[in-house]
Amino acid sequence: PIYSTLPSEEQAKVFQPTPPNARKVVLATNIAETSITIPDVTTVVDSGRVKETRRVVDSDTDSDMAALVETWCSRASVRQRRGRAGRVRPGIAYHMMSSHTHDHVLHDYQLPEMRRVGLEDLILQILLLVSPYNRVSFLCVS
Repeated sequence: PIYSTLPSEEQAKVFQPTPPNARKVVLATNIAETSITIPDVTTVVDSGRVKETRRVVDSDTDSDMAALVETWCSRASVRQRRGRAGRVRPGIAYHMMSSHTHDHVLHDYQLPEMRRVGLEDLILQILLLVSPYNRVSFLCVS
């Protein structure tokens, strides 16, 4: 397995040569869209799904908030995930969606995060990153 919170030593194992009569398979997630090339990957299984931060409305309180939601990925993501297989030897990709979903439901590209999440969330993240010794002020206009 390889994912962002996995220790570096464990992540490095993915680059070791594949034993005889074995194959490396990518179960496609966002990690399959990174710029790293994993040697000897022959197969990609793509669910076509992605978890992304979006603004959602709470129907009970009529307020909105940022939440991690599962949704369809974009057609650009499908192409990128497909490209993980067969970089250094022949490979194949399986996409777990119908051609109708691919052609009519998926968007060409993912909506940028700045358009999916409110600006106040970004400002709060910046404030968390700023050292308490640096004075930063924001002008809030309503």
